Parts: sequence; structure tokens; C-alpha cells
Amino acid sequence: MLIDKVIALVMDVVELYLPFHRVVLPMLERRAFARGIESIDKVRLINHSLRSGADIILVNEAREDSEFRALLEAITLGHGTITTFHANDYEDAITRLKVKGFTEAERFLEEAVVVEVALTKENVKDESGIVRVVHRRFVRSIRNADRHMEVLTRDYGKDTIDRQLHYRIEFLTKALELNPTPEQLASLLYAFYKDPESVLATKPSLEAIESLSLPRLELPSEVLSLDNEVLGLEKGLLRRVDDW
Repeated sequence: MLIDKVIALVMDVVELYLPFHRVVLPMLERRAFARGIESIDKVRLINHSLRSGADIILVNEAREDSEFRALLEAITLGHGTITTFHANDYEDAITRLKVKGFTEAERFLEEAVVVEVALTKENVKDESGIVRVVHRRFVRSIRNADRHMEVLTRDYGKDTIDRQLHYRIEFLTKALELNPTPEQLASLLYAFYKDPESVLATKPSLEAIESLSLPRLELPSEVLSLDNEVLGLEKGLLRRVDDW
């Protein structure tokens, strides 16, 4: 099960947290801002994830060619990786990666399952006459999935894979009808992973989600302590400046 995997979250800002996974390694990028406080970039964090034995390395957004090289190394070593990259389409993504100096762009994308998500903007007028900009995202294409599905089918059997796909399609269909908050969706996903048939047997509701006997949703203590650590360093720096 996915919740049993060791997942490393490599981020430049705190955007993601997985409250119900058993082992989560939150790793935040840090900029050098004072003498003796060196920077820690995503490449170092990805390499540290490899040494930490992470099954899956999730990078909130990869931008530099060095980050993609580190992810490519993780893939070839057998680790699962997930990240996002902004471009107009698949071909432009290859071009942008090459412009950044990542010459192995085609190889990297051929090794990965690429989900191309498009974004549209619409001006929607509500009942009060106020016009709001609504962002809508939809999946434009999924590339290279067939090869990975063949491996999964070989390892686990066609019946198992078909059943798992059916579970997920039905779950996503019901979840979209609810329009839950991120916290409610996390609770519903946790219940789904534990017992998918029971969750799908009844129509989920927001009331049912709230009644689930689950741990409280809280950020990991490692993440919460980072703000205090940085504030403490900044206050110490300001005191030294005042002394000068």
C-alpha cells in the first residue's frame, strides 16, 4: 500500500504534507541569509533522500537542470519520483529543459509517466453581479503509461490491476461530487486506502468524513520547528547588528 512507503517531501516552501503516511521525511530548501548559514538546495535534498532510503521522492516543483539530473539518477536507482514542471505542452517542456542545459530531456521524459495538465481561465459572474476569475484544470494527455501498466500487470495479475483501477475511478468520481476541503480529502483517502470496498459501498458524505475516527491532521513537528529555528537565527543576527 502507498501509505506504507517511505516518502520524502522535497520542497522550497511548505505546500504538501501527508498526515496518514507512516514514514514521511519533510525536507525544505534553505537560502543562505547570514554568515555561517549555508544554503541547502533541492539537489542536496534529493541526494539525502536517496541515502535515507526513501521509496518515493516527491519534489513540489523542479526548475533547474541539476534538479532533473538528480531525479533521473533516482529513477535509474529504482526510486519512485514525482514532480511538476511548467511548460505550454509536452514538446515545449523538452525545449525548455534543453534550454536550461538538461540534454537528457527526452530520456528523462521517456522514463517517466507524463501527465499533461492544462489550465484554463474563465470569467464567471455570480448572482450578485461580481465577476470572478475561475481556474479550471483538466488532463490533456497521459504519456508512457502503457509500458508501466504492462509491468504492473505482469507482477500482480490483470484482475488485480483492473480491480484497483476500477476502485480509483469510482473513488475519484464520488470525491469530485463532494468537493471536499484538502483536509477532508486526506481523511477520505486514508479510509479508502484502508478499506476501499467499504468506502465505495456507501455514498461518501462530508458528515461521514468528519465522523471518521482518524488522527488529527497536523503538520509534522519537523516542519513546525523550522519557522522557529529561522526566526531565532534572524533575531540573533539582528542583535549582533545592533551591537555593531
